[in-house]
Formats: sequence, C-alpha cells, structure tokens
Amino acid sequence: MVRQQCPEIVYLDEAGEESFHYPDLLVFRNKRYVFWEEKPKQYALQRAVQSRTELLQRELRAFDLEYEIKYAEDLLLEPRLTIATLLLRFGRRPLTLIDRWQLQQEISEGLALTWERACTGSLGPFGREVLCRAVLEGILSIDLTSPITRQTHFFPGMLEVWV
Repeated sequence: MVRQQCPEIVYLDEAGEESFHYPDLLVFRNKRYVFWEEKPKQYALQRAVQSRTELLQRELRAFDLEYEIKYAEDLLLEPRLTIATLLLRFGRRPLTLIDRWQLQQEISEGLALTWERACTGSLGPFGREVLCRAVLEGILSIDLTSPITRQTHFFPGMLEVWV
C-alpha cells in the first residue's frame, strides 16, 4: 500500500525549535508502515537533512514506524520507473466487491496470477486494472527489479483482499 498524503510530523530540531516535516509517501511494507522521503542524492546528503533523518528514524520507532530517505536518482532507474508508470496507469480504478471476491477466489485456488492472464481476459474484463490496483493497495506484490512481461507473476502481498 502506498499513500501520497502523509501526516505532518512535528519535532524539535537541533536548536530545540519546533519544526514541521511532511514525508512524501507512507508505504506499508513487511507488515510495517514506513515514511519515505524522496530527495536528490545531493540534497539528501546535506547535514540538516541527515540530522532530521537520523532523529526521525530513532524517534519514530517508539510508534512502530520507520523513516527512510530514497534517492530520486535510484527511483528513476529502470525497470522500476516503467513498472510504477504501468501500475499507476492501470491501477486508478478502485476495486469493486466483485473484483475483490474474484481475486480472493484466484488466490485461494492457488491459480497463477500473471500479466498474460490479465491481458487475455482470463481474469475478467478489467484484469489488468484489478492486478495493478491490488499491487498499489498492498494485496499483491511483484518483482520491481524485472520488467513486466507476459510471464510476470503477481503474488500475495502484505494485506488481505478484504480490509
């Protein structure tokens, strides 16, 4: 699951003054919530950003949260960028109750959820949309280091179909 509207984090900076921070993304990964801050590497290595990162990493643990800096240059590498674009393009349509039920049936029966099945209609008329939306919601996962092909497998993610 990925959320683009993150909460405001209020903290005391090195000078003891109240500061406000707005992480870029809230990601649900490995059964934990992780705040992501995306920055160009040059900016991320500045002392003030490193100091804030260290503080938030240390203090957010008490709330069972994690905080990570992601270099913008790394997020733009292929095939990750193409996959993200594809997921966002096809994953805009919300999952209906019928979509969720059919997806649950496919997972329960152990059927292979592949990009080919989605594209050929084996997963219904909105198969591509269902698989992509399910990845965005954390219901399914895919390998982000390999390009999407007909053989790409989608496998159960960290969240249940019925939330």
